[in-house]
Amino acid sequence: MPPKRKATGEPAVTPAAKKPSSKPTSSKRKSFSDRLTEMDEDEIATMMAEVEQIEAECIGFRYATSSTQHKQDAHLRAYRAFIRFAHHLEPNIPDAETDAIGWPVDHEELRGLLKSFLAWTFVHVKGLGPTGHMAYSSLSQYRDSMLFWVPRVYDDLKRNIPLHTKLHYEMTQTMCFLQDKYSVRDRKKKKAGMLGLIELRQLLDFTTANAKVIEVTEQFLVLLCLARQTALRPGSIGPGKHREKEYMRWSDWEFTNKGNGKFSALVEIKNLKTNKADPNSGQWVTLQVFLDSPNEENLPLSVPHRMLEMALRRGIIEGITTIDELMNTDLSRIRIKAEHLDDPCFYGGIPGGRGLSDTPLSANAISAWVSDRGRALGYTETVTLYSFRHRTATDLVARIGFAATREIMGHDPRSSTIFAVHIPIIH
Repeated sequence: MPPKRKATGEPAVTPAAKKPSSKPTSSKRKSFSDRLTEMDEDEIATMMAEVEQIEAECIGFRYATSSTQHKQDAHLRAYRAFIRFAHHLEPNIPDAETDAIGWPVDHEELRGLLKSFLAWTFVHVKGLGPTGHMAYSSLSQYRDSMLFWVPRVYDDLKRNIPLHTKLHYEMTQTMCFLQDKYSVRDRKKKKAGMLGLIELRQLLDFTTANAKVIEVTEQFLVLLCLARQTALRPGSIGPGKHREKEYMRWSDWEFTNKGNGKFSALVEIKNLKTNKADPNSGQWVTLQVFLDSPNEENLPLSVPHRMLEMALRRGIIEGITTIDELMNTDLSRIRIKAEHLDDPCFYGGIPGGRGLSDTPLSANAISAWVSDRGRALGYTETVTLYSFRHRTATDLVARIGFAATREIMGHDPRSSTIFAVHIPIIH
């Protein structure tokens, strides 16, 4: 169609032909060197300013977890108190004056001060053992804190940094001497059992056989399976001391019908706490976990089935009222009624196990119940919900590695808890 003319008789302007793009058509990613050569002087100056700012900000950065930093700070204060005591200084003199004596230029003098500090700490800090002295493992924390502070302080003072290996050797030698002289041995901690599938089945069978009220019992059957599969803390399920209004709700769950009586569930865990020294300031994060139906042999371990059975008994599933309707439904999504989405998934019990109360099941009540069942079954080791957590962490590390397991467990990426607590079997 020819271009239209305006009423004035002037020809209409046709659109200009689109110019070809000046951008390169190649999808090859540019190298860092290529990007640098294309930058002008202003861009280079901006980039270098950012680099210098990052370099300045990283000075003094402490990479340990907050609980470890808190311990290091406390041990530094103790060392300064020792220096003031040993040199008859006023207790309120500035730290800078104390550090001038406590961190001498002579490295041999420093080693002597640190060994004396360990001996002074061992004598004056009371322990819980039968001798009243500090355990070797506790004293080693003081040594490790001093080994952290030495290079940091000497670098700030612009002094030569003492050799780490020699410091560690002489301080450890002092600790071993104190342990031998005072006959101190670390107290044996009462181990918490690590519960696997065999113990889970035993707990499920025992709980079912001794059920008084099904509405109460079925909750704990779900919790046992959920803990084994997700490594949840009790505080991620029920309210605790520092988060009284936080608990697992039905709105956290999405159920999918896979047909042939199989279901899957996606649960958003909103109260997954990272490990921090102060429970009030700890970072709370969320995590989504997918739970699928197991094979028929392991169907009693299915969290989706047990959750839906519990919801069905409470009459809160939308459009479904019987088990037959649930197992034969054509609905792709199984939904909880809107008015019940904010309800707790788990309720506390009436004293004597006579029924459910109207308040959420607390984290302490969960822990107490699991411990009671462990004792009733005759387990020789302490049994808590963490017993499932430890074993699940061990299994996860073997399957998905340390980094992903830390994320699921809610651990700080820099934390070593997973090595010390959760995976002794691997070591």
